[in-house]
Formats: sequence, structure tokens, C-alpha cells
Amino acid sequence: MSLADRLLLIYTIASVFQTLVVAISLAFIYVQARAARINVEQFEKTTRLNLYLEHKHETMSINQLLLNDPDLRQHFQLSKEELLVFVLLNHCETAFRLHMGEGVASEVWASQLALIRKVLASNLIKERWGMVRSEYAPDFAAFLDALRAEAREASPPAA
Repeated sequence: MSLADRLLLIYTIASVFQTLVVAISLAFIYVQARAARINVEQFEKTTRLNLYLEHKHETMSINQLLLNDPDLRQHFQLSKEELLVFVLLNHCETAFRLHMGEGVASEVWASQLALIRKVLASNLIKERWGMVRSEYAPDFAAFLDALRAEAREASPPAA
């Protein structure tokens, strides 16, 4: 075997070894990137849940204040029943806003949507929605209108 053949063999072995090292490095980088992506997704999910819980707590605190403070009710000249409408709709709007901002997990939104549908089905909201609709943002009002229309289509006509 000549010197050129030996050098070619060494070069070929080194190229194969270099290719293996690059392939192993790429596989390692892929595994690390995948692990990082999973960690980021978990962090985002936890952050969304914490944001949801924080907003829910704030809304509940405001609603408790509205319902239990007679001076505040008198200031707004609203009955306790009318305040209850705002409390229920405020909760619905908070859930809607968090959902639109991807602040809640899909299973949480599904339960909130079911609650919103129940709220809309109550006679109290049915009777007063037209009076309070203008107090809410147009996108939320349109969302509730669509849900109400959907409910009317799904229910049998009254005899």
C-alpha cells in the first residue's frame, strides 16, 4: 500500500468519523431543543392557569363588593337583582377575555362556556340583557348574542 493510499484511507476514516460526530451532535441538539420546547409549553400553560385564577379571584372580589355594599348599589341606583346581572355577566366577560387572549386551557374554557350558556338561559339575564348590552364591549356583546341565537335555534318553539 502506497503512502497516497494510506493517506486516502486515513482521510476516509476521518470523514466518516466527522460525519458520525456531526450526526450525534445534531441528535443531541434535537433532544435538547425538544426538551426546551416542552418546558416552555409547560411554563406557558402554568402561566395561563395562574393568570386565569388571578383574574377569577379579582372578578369575584369586585362582584362581592358590588353585591354586599349597599352604598355602592345606591350610587349606581341598581337593585340587588340588577347587580346580580352585572356580576354574572362580568364573570362571563372575564372568562371570554381570558379565552380570547389564550389565557385559559381548553378544558377550562369548555367548563366556562357551559357556565356562560347556563347564565344566558336564566330568566334574569333573558329579561335584562337588552338593557345592559350597551355596557359591554362590542365583541363580548356579539359573542353573547351569537350564543343566545344558537340557544334559540336549539330550543323548540313555545306553544
